[in-house]
Amino acid sequence: MTELPPARPEVTEYQRHRRVCSCGFSTGGLLSEGMAGQAGPRVVLLTGRYRLGKENAANLMGDLFGVSLSSGHVCSVTTVGDTFYDYIFCHW
Repeated sequence: MTELPPARPEVTEYQRHRRVCSCGFSTGGLLSEGMAGQAGPRVVLLTGRYRLGKENAANLMGDLFGVSLSSGHVCSVTTVGDTFYDYIFCHW
């Protein structure tokens, strides 16, 4: 029998300061360099290289890693686009 070892997701919290002026204009801090969203490039691999649908990718993240993602979130991550794909092809 072969079993996958338990895996734990690596979660890093980034906080951005946001202020709203009395005129209603809102300004906020930028993400750190290399950060393009709320999920990393391996989530993009599920829908790209492994060709899982958005809902299946979200379900897989929940089943294997206990990470609750909606299919809409997976969709928003994959539409960020070239930043993640460039990272994947340059670093793996």
